[in-house]
Amino acid sequence: GNYSVALQAYNILGYNNTQKTGYIIITGIAPTASFTGTPSSGTAPLTVKFTDRSTNTPTSWNWSFGDGSSVNATQQNPVHSYASIGTYTVALTATNYAGSNTFTQTSYIMVSSTVIAPAASFTGTPSSGTAPLTVKFTDTSLNTPTSWNWSFGDGSLVNSTVQNPVHSYASIGTYTVALTATNSAGSNTFTRKFFITVTSPSNTTSTIGIFRTGNFYLASSNTPGGGTVTAFNFGQANDIPVTGDWNADGKTEVGIFRNGMVYQASSNTPGGGTVTAFNYGMIGDVPVAGKWSGSGAATVGIFRSGNFYLASSNTNGGGTVNAFNFGMSGDVPVAGDWNADVKTEVGIFRNGMFYLASSNTPGGGTVNAFNFGMTGDVPVTGDWNADGKTEVGIFRNGMVFLASSNTPGGGTVTAFNFGMNGDVPVTGKWV
Repeated sequence: GNYSVALQAYNILGYNNTQKTGYIIITGIAPTASFTGTPSSGTAPLTVKFTDRSTNTPTSWNWSFGDGSSVNATQQNPVHSYASIGTYTVALTATNYAGSNTFTQTSYIMVSSTVIAPAASFTGTPSSGTAPLTVKFTDTSLNTPTSWNWSFGDGSLVNSTVQNPVHSYASIGTYTVALTATNSAGSNTFTRKFFITVTSPSNTTSTIGIFRTGNFYLASSNTPGGGTVTAFNFGQANDIPVTGDWNADGKTEVGIFRNGMVYQASSNTPGGGTVTAFNYGMIGDVPVAGKWSGSGAATVGIFRSGNFYLASSNTNGGGTVNAFNFGMSGDVPVAGDWNADVKTEVGIFRNGMFYLASSNTPGGGTVNAFNFGMTGDVPVTGDWNADGKTEVGIFRNGMVFLASSNTPGGGTVTAFNFGMNGDVPVTGKWV
């Protein structure tokens, strides 16, 4: 700067002032800022020692570390810790009496993760079995994932974000399973194609039988005469036959409905082995049976004036009862697993037309309607080709006509003689 100097001199005669403006001139140089940082890269948390390399003797310092922190920002040689992954630009402003200067190093500090993206992998046990199939999946991914996203192949999202989920497959089929494992470093997906195979609970073919005046005649094959025929007495004339897998052994057993009482046999032998008898319904009801919940033993239901009443247990009153409207008075009820979801759905037969419901709800959900048979035919249903789906059929004057598909005309039709006029047909997997 430029400075003025003044002098006052005294003696006995007085004093004198002398001033010189701009007499002293002092010049200086502002700093040239510079710095280094060690180390300039590493994994989080990264501690960096910064060293001031500025010239021209700065007297104060102001650091910008790039992460928003001001800790130690006015020290000459600060130590700074970077906690987060990223790339940071660092700047130093150095100052002295002559001025300031800023030095910036762009993308100078690089902080990486100590975490490595996962290598996704998993196992599943069992990978095959009959429906409903419960599979325990185990995450075997490497590099410590922190979140998981499963695709089980059947569209279900239940337990899909659990590390080691248990998943139940209700429908018959082959399923591709995928796992996406994620941590802070990234994600990875591992896929097993056609990993889970779910088969029918029973891969045998349904065969027909007839009920005649208190006697059952169960055929071993769907051929003229029925192959080997098991004949035995269970019930009496005017009983209404009803069949189902009462003990969840995979075999169908017979039963009868009489004046609002159900009598279920434990075996297909004279007298029926152990007989479970209970009240469900009333006179005039038409019995139906199925595995309404998809597993366990078959339970009864009744059809009354266009309404179904499906019981949850084979006890007096039927346990919990699902009641809904489907059809109308005069319809003949049928039941089967139309979509291979291992649950039995209802249907009706009306004047040569079948109406098969997709769900046991009012109106039946989506309804498959098609012609097979004619007025006066007696409907029968069963898994004729062991594909896990129930197909329809009809009984007419001692002749059986079994459809290969639930379509108009029934696809390929197997026709054969078994029984005679007045018999009531039944179906089941007897062996």
